[in-house]
Amino acid sequence: MSSKAYLDHLASVPLFSSCTRRELDKIARAADELARTSSSSAAAEAAQAFDGTVRIGEAMVAAAAAQQWLEAGERIKEFQAASKALTERLEAVRRGETEAVHSLLEAAERTVSRRAIAFAAGILVAVLLGAALGWRLRQRLVVPIGSLVRVAKRIAEGLWVTIFPEG
Repeated sequence: MSSKAYLDHLASVPLFSSCTRRELDKIARAADELARTSSSSAAAEAAQAFDGTVRIGEAMVAAAAAQQWLEAGERIKEFQAASKALTERLEAVRRGETEAVHSLLEAAERTVSRRAIAFAAGILVAVLLGAALGWRLRQRLVVPIGSLVRVAKRIAEGLWVTIFPEG
């Protein structure tokens, strides 16, 4: 999958849908690092342990097939020990992968959280600007119109003199 296609795929995930290309690129690089780290260390050791366990199992089956019971009994003990070691290694891989995924998800949550805070701040600024503009419009339009209404009422009551003094 090309880099652009991978970033497009990440952008389609609801958790990352509001992220910028730059943030998606950071997430993609972290995921690549996670894949490289896990495949090169614990997973490789687990794969070797699996191969060793399979070889011991094959030797156990061959000894049993040849009716070499003492040999088969020894191979069973080796197989049990190798299986236990393999299980422990696989559990270590699972724990490592889980921790890495949790770390990646925490980084993504922090990114989403920062974006949510920035969005909320933008909304707050927009509301404050709207209130300031509303107040300014009130001062420039409504207050003078109110004064005109008061003058019109006085004229209607016949109070010319107090509004427009003679002279």
